[in-house]
Amino acid sequence: MGALAIMVLAFAGSIIMYQLYGKYIGSTIFPLSGDSQPPSRELEDGVDYVPTKKEIERNMCMAIK
Repeated sequence: MGALAIMVLAFAGSIIMYQLYGKYIGSTIFPLSGDSQPPSRELEDGVDYVPTKKEIERNMCMAIK
């Protein structure tokens, strides 16, 4: 029973730290904002940087669920 408790505590601790560290990185190291554009839209040249079509994005989201 002791090994199970250690496994559960380790799993819960890793989930909590994942959330906390993600928020820390998002707020201090890489300042994230909703205003920023992805490179495919910002640097669009029709060859290397091409945005994905809406139909493909929607189908990918449906396949993941």
